Parts: sequence; C-alpha cells; structure tokens
Amino acid sequence: DSAISAAQSTADAAKTRMDGWVSDSVITKFELQGIKDERAFIIADKNDIDKKCTKYNLTTHSDKTAYDTAYTNYKKTLDGIIDKFNNDTTLEKVDVPSALTTQQTTFYSKRTNILEELVTASETALSNVNDGDNKMGIVKEERLSVRQLLSQ
Repeated sequence: DSAISAAQSTADAAKTRMDGWVSDSVITKFELQGIKDERAFIIADKNDIDKKCTKYNLTTHSDKTAYDTAYTNYKKTLDGIIDKFNNDTTLEKVDVPSALTTQQTTFYSKRTNILEELVTASETALSNVNDGDNKMGIVKEERLSVRQLLSQ
C-alpha cells in the first residue's frame, strides 16, 4: 500500500537525520534544533494517532500499547538531551545517549505497525457505512484523513 510506503519513508528520513546526529558520537548546539524538531514531530504525530485510535477503538490494541511504550522511551531520551542544554547554557555538545538510535528505530517501527492497524480499521469502518449515508463523501474524508497521517 502506498500509504504504508509513505510511513516507511518517514522512518527512513528520520534514520538519515539520526545518522547525521550520531555520526561523531556527540550532539552539538547546532544539532539541537533537529532534536527539538524531532520531538515536536513525534508529539504532534502521537496526538493524531491517539485520536484515530480512539475513533477506531484501538486504544488497547497490542500495537497501540507497543507504540505508546516506544514513544515514551524515545521522547524521554530526546527530552534528556534538550534538558542538558537547557540546564547548562555553556554546553557546546553532549554525548549521544547509548539507547537513542535503538529507541528511534523501535519508535518508527511501532509507529508503522499502528498506522497499518489504523488503515485496516478505517477500511473496515468504511465498508460498514450504509449506502444512504453519503458513502462516497464519508469514504473520501476518512481515506484522506488516514492517508494524511501516514504521509507525515
């Protein structure tokens, strides 16, 4: 599915950014903005995913639980990097946390898994819409909504 390919492309782009950050085993003040941007992205993305999971009754699904755990771990590490710079404005660089790359890989893997579940749940919900309910309008709206989330 092209939507899942888009989710994988997002993960691949994040890995490329991470490779740049960790290539020298330190994160500099210059690279800090990228860490902040990544943190902002995963927070906004999680809010969207949480809303969709609530809508499609996936809040207790095992893929959602795994995603939540991966998100918490990854965000905590990103927060730690940001906090080090915020707490000591004289810092020029910090060591890359040993778990950062693994946590990012796990996060994007679990993100793709829950997005796949959302696609399936939305398609199932759409197939159950009655013909008298302006099915085409609902179908287009739902597909667009899920596709937008996947393409981020």
